Amino acid sequence: MEIIKKIIRLFSIGFNFDYYLENTTTKMTTVNWNLFLSKSVGCFLLAITLSPLSVSAQNQVKIDSLIRLLSTEEENAQTAEIYNGLSEEYTEIDVKEAINYAQKALQTAKNYNNERAQSEAYKNLGIAYQRVNKHIDALKNFLAALGFMDKLKNEKGRAECLRLMGNSYKSRNMYEKAIESYSKALEIYEQTLKNKKGSAAVLNDLAEAYLELARNNNAFECAKRSETLAQEIKADEELCQASLIISKIYARKKEFDKAHEYHMMYNELKDSLFKKQTLLAIEKTEKRFRQEQYRREQEQAKLEAQQQASYVQYFLILLVMTLLFATIALLGKFNIPMQLSRNLIFISLFSVAQFLLMLIKPLVEKYTGGLPFFIFLINTFMAYGLVMINRRLEKRINNTVIKPIEDMEERRREHFSPID
Repeated sequence: MEIIKKIIRLFSIGFNFDYYLENTTTKMTTVNWNLFLSKSVGCFLLAITLSPLSVSAQNQVKIDSLIRLLSTEEENAQTAEIYNGLSEEYTEIDVKEAINYAQKALQTAKNYNNERAQSEAYKNLGIAYQRVNKHIDALKNFLAALGFMDKLKNEKGRAECLRLMGNSYKSRNMYEKAIESYSKALEIYEQTLKNKKGSAAVLNDLAEAYLELARNNNAFECAKRSETLAQEIKADEELCQASLIISKIYARKKEFDKAHEYHMMYNELKDSLFKKQTLLAIEKTEKRFRQEQYRREQEQAKLEAQQQASYVQYFLILLVMTLLFATIALLGKFNIPMQLSRNLIFISLFSVAQFLLMLIKPLVEKYTGGLPFFIFLINTFMAYGLVMINRRLEKRINNTVIKPIEDMEERRREHFSPID
């Protein structure tokens, strides 16, 4: 659902239709359709880049890496951090999985008393619920996260949570509560963190909330402060948003020349950001594709090396077994002690049995699903079959090898026995 909203926003940013609808009585209602169509095509290309398939591919490398890390180590206090990482990655592509991993992170963090991981898990749960418009659940989790962040004195985390809470309050039309949360977040960004970019972003949030309450003067003051900060640090995204808000305020005041000026500024900044985002998205996609391709090539090379090594080992095993059976075939033609002959025969048959078990084992595990009871049953039947084969082979070898040796020894004893 979030991806669809993002694509719709991309198509709508070519022109601010709310702005034109508010001013239908002015010359500004005339839309440059050629410009609109050209921008729509560009938006369509970026929408494809940001489509679920592309986003999934971009996040999949990190997800695979975290899952591999999860499978290589036993559960410990850091496992909650991995679950949190997975939750953050899945937030963009599968909210249900994001919630699932956030809950796992929370439970694991509680088991190991990892308060920092608990705070992140609550925040991730809040963000995930916010994505599916469950703002009451989101607020409950943000409040829980805020409690841990207060305890840990994590000022950056507190500011982020307060801003997220403001977003949920604004989505529920609780604008006074939103303003309260945004104001607290702004205080932390300005006084504690000295973060001008964060301050500019929250000032824009405050301006939008004030606009909803028709408190135009407060909205204008916040937007102008955001504009000043954004120009100072060259934060185009925040400056773009501030320009749009100021344009709307001037339009409400019927000062259309200034509204038009700021709206043109907004369009220029938006176009510049659009190009940057498109190039960055393409660059990231290409980079991740190369990384994934390299990883697959490495895995393929490793698999081929393992297969080659296996073939060599199978060849050596077959060679040893051939030599053993060749030795057995020649036992009857040489004067070899009986016990040594029997030992060689036992080793040969035992080697055959082990080799067969080695070949069949992967098939047994595949068709039994690795369940111990079924493996036990199949191994039992196999063992019984091998015993029967072993008896037949022993009987044949006794007739062809052992008996001639025994006859030879008997003749030798008779030859050398004293004559009465």
